[in-house]
Amino acid sequence: MKTRKPARGRRRGRPVVDAGDDVRGKLLDAAVGLYAEQGIAATTVAQVARHAGVTGAMVHYYFKNREQLTDAVFLERVLRFRDLVWHEDEDFQPTQPKDADLLLGLLIRRVIAATEELPWLPNLWVKEVLNESGLLRERLMKHFPVQQLQGVAQAVAREQRAGRMNRELQPLLAVVSVFGLTLMLLATRKVWGRLPGAVELDNTKLERHIVSLLQNGWNGRKS
Repeated sequence: MKTRKPARGRRRGRPVVDAGDDVRGKLLDAAVGLYAEQGIAATTVAQVARHAGVTGAMVHYYFKNREQLTDAVFLERVLRFRDLVWHEDEDFQPTQPKDADLLLGLLIRRVIAATEELPWLPNLWVKEVLNESGLLRERLMKHFPVQQLQGVAQAVAREQRAGRMNRELQPLLAVVSVFGLTLMLLATRKVWGRLPGAVELDNTKLERHIVSLLQNGWNGRKS
């Protein structure tokens, strides 16, 4: 009696994929893109799999559920923005006495540069951080670089006491305004760019506009 060979089929465990594929990375990239486009709550695991070009089983192999996927997106994609903007180097040391104008200008430049690497960030910020029901807000607050932010705010306060900055400014809000103005203009670029009289601004010109507005205000103080 011949022994019957077992039928060949898909083995249990990890789905078969090309060994050279970074499947997990593709899933995170697909997820963060969809989150920015339509929001986290409206994004299904099936959509993430389809955009990554894999099966739903592949998503569940790497992430038990959507919550775990969202955690990974935040830690491995969104926090990259924090690191790009707030990392300290010779020019940017917010916890050391520095010129506030220099620190704020560098923050604006870094935010814009970071969004060139992470083009989905402005839309995601509006949908999932600024929005009252945003699902990334609390995650971000737990990882916010509070010490660096306070360092820049203290630099603003020192400049105010020395009479070199507007005393009506709220130091903390001056720093928050850098992110609010820069990210909102980037997120709504396709909207204001279509308004009558709007001019096309590349990121360099947009940076100059934001720096000029925050430094000089409405009255156009001449430098």
